[in-house]
Amino acid sequence: MKYGFVSRMRTIETRLDNDSELVMYLECNISVYSSIKRRMFHYMKNKDFMNQFSQTSHFLSWCLNEFQIHSRAINSLYHEIDSEMKAYMALKKTELNQFENKLNTLEKQKEELKQEIADLRKLASENKLTPMQLQKYRNKKRSYYWKCNKINKIYNRISKLKYIIENNVYNICFGTKAIFNKQNRLKENNYNSHYCWYEDFVKNRDKCMFFSGAKSERLGNLLFDIRYDDSFNIRFRKLNVKKYKFARLDSNDAFVTYSGLKFKYGGKQLAEILKRHVQGEKGKQGISYRFIRRNDKWYLQLIFEDILESANYVTLDSFGVIGLDYNDGFIQSAETDCFGNLVNL
Repeated sequence: MKYGFVSRMRTIETRLDNDSELVMYLECNISVYSSIKRRMFHYMKNKDFMNQFSQTSHFLSWCLNEFQIHSRAINSLYHEIDSEMKAYMALKKTELNQFENKLNTLEKQKEELKQEIADLRKLASENKLTPMQLQKYRNKKRSYYWKCNKINKIYNRISKLKYIIENNVYNICFGTKAIFNKQNRLKENNYNSHYCWYEDFVKNRDKCMFFSGAKSERLGNLLFDIRYDDSFNIRFRKLNVKKYKFARLDSNDAFVTYSGLKFKYGGKQLAEILKRHVQGEKGKQGISYRFIRRNDKWYLQLIFEDILESANYVTLDSFGVIGLDYNDGFIQSAETDCFGNLVNL
């Protein structure tokens, strides 16, 4: 049982005007940002990464000099890539565990099937099987063959997963493997040429920018100057450090502006966080920003910690849990008991 303050990570989202200065800047620089991310990923996945850069700060300093973008963007990219790599390895370990459990089940089924075939084979050698039993005997031999075939495939998959985990091999395709493989069947996937496929692939690959924040930074994030006056107005610091290194904070040359942002949900909590930053009160929080493109439209997401200042929230693990799945047009709920068994859907 837990009492006291309850906190949760909250993501609020709004759509940006395609004709705005901010969206034009994103369209011009998203490919550069994605290229830097892929290059950093290439260095981080290398086996000699730790030998070349003994400390994380050394690698971040090298990236800062190499790519000439703001240090906050470099830090965000590093933590984003590091999280993706850890998630990839955690996924492979989960897959390995699932395949090993599946292999144990198939091995048991194989031994049971082998014993049944042996019993029927003895009767078949003495011509004591009825036509129905003979057909059953033949079907079981076929099942045994395909069972062994499936076990061999799982053995190969397990070997590959163990190699990936032991050697830190990251088979990650930026832009998704599904779209990448469409180039092999252009007509079946409604592409007139390889160039059309490439445009689609690059558009899906270069579609997201993420900038993590920190509570110690001004207004929760060094790259964003956000104010609230009936609506939210933001100034996004341009990433090219070399060009705008000595630009003043009040200089428009170093920023891209956007006015009139409104959030359908969570705007009140965001305004309170900004108020604490401006007035220097306790409870400052970092604010992370994500620009994401969906179907030629750009969206801005703000991620922050939503603290519910109440001691009336009580959780009892012995009661089970309720899960909600938010879909397009409907919400699906599921309820489990204290053992994790599904009791209601």
